[in-house]
Amino acid sequence: MENPEFRRHVWLELTPHRLVATPTILLLVFGLVLTLTRAAGGEGMQPVAGAALWGMGGLLLLWGTRLAADAVIEEVRAHTWDLQRMSALRPWQLAWGKLLGGPIHPWYAAALCAAVFLLASDAPFVERLGDLLMLTAVVVLVHACAILLALLAVRRGTDLPARSGAAFPLLAFVFAFPVLRTALAHDARALEASWYAVETTLFAVSLASALLYAGWAVLGVERLMRAELQVRGTPLVWLVFLASSMVWAAGFVPSGLGSGDPESTFTPTRLFVAFAIAHAAVYLTAFSERKDTALFRRLVWFRREGQRERLLDEIPLWLVSIPLAGVAALAILVQPETSASATQKQLVAGLALLGTRDLALLLALSFGSRRGDVAGVVYLGVLYLIAPALARALEQPALTGFFWPRLDVGPLACLAPLAVQALLFLLLAWGRWRREMRAQLAPPAPS
Repeated sequence: MENPEFRRHVWLELTPHRLVATPTILLLVFGLVLTLTRAAGGEGMQPVAGAALWGMGGLLLLWGTRLAADAVIEEVRAHTWDLQRMSALRPWQLAWGKLLGGPIHPWYAAALCAAVFLLASDAPFVERLGDLLMLTAVVVLVHACAILLALLAVRRGTDLPARSGAAFPLLAFVFAFPVLRTALAHDARALEASWYAVETTLFAVSLASALLYAGWAVLGVERLMRAELQVRGTPLVWLVFLASSMVWAAGFVPSGLGSGDPESTFTPTRLFVAFAIAHAAVYLTAFSERKDTALFRRLVWFRREGQRERLLDEIPLWLVSIPLAGVAALAILVQPETSASATQKQLVAGLALLGTRDLALLLALSFGSRRGDVAGVVYLGVLYLIAPALARALEQPALTGFFWPRLDVGPLACLAPLAVQALLFLLLAWGRWRREMRAQLAPPAPS
């Protein structure tokens, strides 16, 4: 498919000089590795194959991630992003044009490394292909996440400093290299793993997870591009992603772990993992999306006027994530005592109340302020770290129940302080909302 965005990056990045210099430099590097191996008394081409595989990973994760993020960041800094948004490019064209076109030079170098790895490795051909597929899936996932973060910053109106792209390779190194080191280890294909009742290996599980979330990340880039190009959508894709993540993560919990019937597909422990995924998603989306009064005024107006398409297009993802978290929590709370203990139910109910309190706090801080999220991080740090530490230092363990669910007391003593806080912060958010609405509807003051 013709893609002007991808072609533009190819023309800019793959110059004749780079096309010639890149394989020459890589040939010299691999020749050096082979010479050092021979000098050390080693035989075979396996060291060259290892250097090619990890060189491919280093090029794509450290260099390619920076270029993938810069495909958006540099457009914003050069004030050309608005021109692209008004162009005739479709969201999918713009998405994969930047995802593959931005780091096209590292991909070119990585393709040469992949060819060397396939020729030099002494592993079975199927295993060689599996290693390359694993590395490629992780790289696509990391590149897509870098573009997602850049797009989220653009949507929030965050200023992107000139060197902000340098942080993305560091994040790639911290998160991706440990995954690759585990998945590409020699014993990864020998270690057993299970997903629900399916017995498999650690490598197969890692590869399936990388492919799954790489696909979701690419689709996420396309959805954000749709929003940037003002193409209407629905939160259905996000709901499917979140639900699939809950089911996928719960499957790795052994059926015999915790209480409940081991023969059941969804044991209380698995349900708790699903609840934790949805609970965390509410927090992540709450910090990444707008929560100002103007947004809620539009949502209320769309609902009142029956504009369902525009309501679904602008509804924040944290708001549609709450029902999934609520369903997972309710599924645990309705379990019989022989399946889910009172302590498990107490913990889930306490976390749900804390989530309600924290979300209400973020809303209250966001109404009428552009830096509500920054203040929210500070206040949540006080509530979860400083205040409990002070309570323990004062030897007042009862006070910690106001900041964390206490499991050493009864349900009433545990949940009552958290419920009171949740109610107070909800009233605070409602009061801030009413005040902002009155201020916006009030006539201007006489000059």
